[in-house]
Amino acid sequence: MQFFLFRNIVLPFTLISSMTLPAMAEVQVLESSSTAHQRELAHQQKTEQAWSAAAKQLFQDIEMLREEVIRLNGQIEEQSFQIDQLKQLQLDNYVDLDKRVAALSVNAVTQPAAPVTAGGEVKVEDKVAYKAAYAFVQQRNFVEAKTAFEAFIQDYPNSGLQANAWFWLGGLHDLAKEYAEAELAYNKVMSNYPEHRKAADAMYKLGEVYYKSDKKVSAKQSMQDLIKTYEGKSSYEKVVRMAREFLGKHFP
Repeated sequence: MQFFLFRNIVLPFTLISSMTLPAMAEVQVLESSSTAHQRELAHQQKTEQAWSAAAKQLFQDIEMLREEVIRLNGQIEEQSFQIDQLKQLQLDNYVDLDKRVAALSVNAVTQPAAPVTAGGEVKVEDKVAYKAAYAFVQQRNFVEAKTAFEAFIQDYPNSGLQANAWFWLGGLHDLAKEYAEAELAYNKVMSNYPEHRKAADAMYKLGEVYYKSDKKVSAKQSMQDLIKTYEGKSSYEKVVRMAREFLGKHFP
């Protein structure tokens, strides 16, 4: 009897236990699978956040580079404009220096036989050739202007406009940064036509050329010689003042 009761109790319990254990294992497997999925989602989310942050930083860097390029382009345009202005100012200075001589040349044409301080006469034909060369300067055709003045110097060696032609040739070489040729031209004015009005201007321009070609001692000496030679002469007050300003700026 007791055996029968024990069997009736134990057997159902065994059956219940055998049915419960697989269910518990399945729950554990499900919980483990869910945790892995959550971890995968968390990892994926972190990866997406990292990519998003990297993309945002890259966009910011690109924007900064774009702004920097715009700023640099603006500086280049401004500097180019300033260079053009300086070139125009230098050309205007040459034109201003030549106006006085142009007026004298007109008087010389009306009286062809009258001698000029350059040691020659201004005739109609060389006046026309000189004006043709000068026209290239006004048109800013500097290459043609150099060729024309070189031809004038060769074709009219006795012209009273030789000093002017040499002076302009020096200026054109100066603009082209051909400093050795500019030195030669300005020295021609000073040595061949020392009494000409252009001699003082050539001395000043020679000093500038010396400075540009890194001949600082010669540049300083040229300006000092100009002041010593022309100081106190009313016709040369402007160029003397310019020489003093040059020394004050570059050799304080």
